[in-house]
Amino acid sequence: MVSDEKMSLKVKLFLWLLLATALSAIYAYIVAGEFSINLLCGLVTVLGIWGLVYTTGSMRRSCSSYDWVPREYRVASSTVIFERGSSDGINHRYKPKYELEYEYGGKTYRRLNDDINLHLGELFATLHDATNHIERVRAGLYGRYLFVNPDNPAEAFVRRGITRDQIGTLVFCVIVIVLAFLTVTDLIEWLSHTTIIQ
Repeated sequence: MVSDEKMSLKVKLFLWLLLATALSAIYAYIVAGEFSINLLCGLVTVLGIWGLVYTTGSMRRSCSSYDWVPREYRVASSTVIFERGSSDGINHRYKPKYELEYEYGGKTYRRLNDDINLHLGELFATLHDATNHIERVRAGLYGRYLFVNPDNPAEAFVRRGITRDQIGTLVFCVIVIVLAFLTVTDLIEWLSHTTIIQ
């Protein structure tokens, strides 16, 4: 229970930081002064470092999965969630949710597809595609084995090692930090939204 409280605190802090960054971006756009831009760059850097720390921790965990124990799994339950897009019908999507069941040390465990070291999200344009994806998982799309953490059998991955999403997030965070640094040091300058009338 304590870890859930810490996680919610981390999420709250992240959301406050995101809100502060958005508000400082609006302020920097309106004022276009050195202080407002430096404030924005500082908050963007903190966000980038936060993402960097989170991603490197996630990548370390993914790399440790090479030592985990393979166990056969089955799809215990599944459903498809409809996510409504804009009111004009664009961007509707279907998200398959399934639970993988496996045994380790005489106990049965279940793991949701949101946390088995796959890519960020399995989203589909049609119900048929999402349902078909679940059937492909049942048929062995990711193989027949999960890799179970022997120190914490409730943790298991379908895929060992670092994912493309982790690499992409890491690169994005580095780019954000570098851009903020280059802006503060005046090595790059963003175009002003004001125009000069002669």
